[in-house]
Amino acid sequence: MLGNYAMVAYAVRQREREIAIRSPLGATPRAPTSLFLRQNAPAVATGLVLGALGAIGVGRVLRSQLHGVAPFDPAIVLAGCIAVGGVAMLFVWWPARRAAAVSPAAALDEG
Repeated sequence: MLGNYAMVAYAVRQREREIAIRSPLGATPRAPTSLFLRQNAPAVATGLVLGALGAIGVGRVLRSQLHGVAPFDPAIVLAGCIAVGGVAMLFVWWPARRAAAVSPAAALDEG
């Protein structure tokens, strides 16, 4: 999760000037945040699907080692996906919201 946050924070930082230019041109403060959420949602969804499939596969491989525990419980896999997906989207939202709060003059002065 921290790696996901670091990568998104770096990507947002690289596009901070773009976000600053959009603001005076009429973009709402929520526009950059929703842009980054839309752009990163497919990557998060792909990671969740691959992770769930991996968990199911590992459960089947370790079936003989699991005594009294089902190798696949849909409720647990769903709860894990919701928790990990929620945290991943939070880590996308946080740096995007912070970049949207930067004043356009300050962001354009840094370059």
